[in-house]
Amino acid sequence: MNSNNGTNSGPRRTKIGGQALMEGIMMRGLDCYSVAVRRPDGGIELEVKPDKHLARWYSRVPFVRGIFNFVSTLVLGYTCLMRSAEISGALDEEEPPKAPAPANEGSGEGESAPPTGAGEEAPPASPAPVGEGSAPEGTGSGLERPSSPAAAPAGERPAPLHTAAPAAEEKEEKGLGAGFSVAVSVLAVFLALALFMVLPTAIVGGLGKLVELGRWRTPLEGLVKLCIFLGYMALVSRMKEIRRMFEYHGAEHKTIACYEHGEALTVENVRRHRRFHPRCGTSFLLIVILVSILVSSFVSWQSLWLRMALKVLLLPLVMGISYEIIKYAGGHDNLLTKVLSAPGLWLQRLTVKEPDDSMIEVAVAAMEAVIPQNGEDDRW
Repeated sequence: MNSNNGTNSGPRRTKIGGQALMEGIMMRGLDCYSVAVRRPDGGIELEVKPDKHLARWYSRVPFVRGIFNFVSTLVLGYTCLMRSAEISGALDEEEPPKAPAPANEGSGEGESAPPTGAGEEAPPASPAPVGEGSAPEGTGSGLERPSSPAAAPAGERPAPLHTAAPAAEEKEEKGLGAGFSVAVSVLAVFLALALFMVLPTAIVGGLGKLVELGRWRTPLEGLVKLCIFLGYMALVSRMKEIRRMFEYHGAEHKTIACYEHGEALTVENVRRHRRFHPRCGTSFLLIVILVSILVSSFVSWQSLWLRMALKVLLLPLVMGISYEIIKYAGGHDNLLTKVLSAPGLWLQRLTVKEPDDSMIEVAVAAMEAVIPQNGEDDRW
């Protein structure tokens, strides 16, 4: 399926996006997604499943597609995260899975930059929140890859094999398992709403009882919201497990950048690229916050509860606008897109870290599994 790994295809902006997992990476292609995870024994577990998200009606409707893509990405991301925890043994072990000693540990940022820009991200991708082929018909079931799958020349690497998933597993995913994932994802959204939308309004509302804020109420709410978000990201980045996920995040970005530059997906080539990408999910979240501040400026009601309720109701509009901004910035390279991408690229310095070679191997395994036969199909 994926013998085309980007070689000689020239610079591109791909629709393939991804997400860092526990000791692994999820890549979302045109009509399938892959989960590659480092097992406790050092091998790489690769699973591939169909994903028809681009065939759905909303994928072609501006603003509406941002809302649906956010929800579907949230559900899929949680499902893959839980699967990676099972494979990696993260639920049972304190130490991360051992990996074969790479020839060279991850280097710093290379000279090659991602196509759009900048210091960046590079959400999507990738992750990108962007993952918009010939898809495999089932899942990879316990497929073990060599410890250095990307070290061999591109033409000599065999395409990943995918075996059909047991019917019981498919049934479970469509039943109770899928329902649980949706429920937890929805709960996560409400907790995020409480932390980043309701709390700032409540804090400034309490301050307004002590001091007359007037027209400064909305700017102050935006400032508090931004401070909470940045503080949260800075704190979680200091946790050992989260830092490793951020390193896998860097491997994901570097691999996508390597593919977009038309280079063979080898550890050496991937390592040279920058860890930032404009279509990253981190960039999307920051854009959501900035857009919400702008939209909130039109909310003039002084009632605390009414302001909080309106901000929650306006969230779908905020997501839709934010997605279109990220989509435009990811597909163009000009002064405007550089300005739009700059805040997200800066924030990625907190959420995207330099990976080691063993992490890059996992990212390459995940990426190779979702590249379409026709290299033109996934162009942005």
